[in-house]
Amino acid sequence: ICCTIRGDLQKTLQDLAAKQGSGKVKLDGILIELTGAADPAPVVQTFFMDQAVRQAFYVDNVIALVDAKHCLEKLDESKGNPDEKGTAC
Repeated sequence: ICCTIRGDLQKTLQDLAAKQGSGKVKLDGILIELTGAADPAPVVQTFFMDQAVRQAFYVDNVIALVDAKHCLEKLDESKGNPDEKGTAC
């Protein structure tokens, strides 16, 4: 996620946290869909970067879907280290 989008996400989460704290909004959860993003880590990290967001929300699950038709081809192209967690190698 580029800095601009990540900044927008952080601002939106801050706004939601404030509205939830003031009672204007009651949320059961937040679902973020990342079409085209290969790495969900920057989005997950956003929930830990800001104290208000960290206090208002928690990451319960991260679900990744794989394009079954192209996944083997894409894995062959991957330059990540297969011994590191979080890489698709």
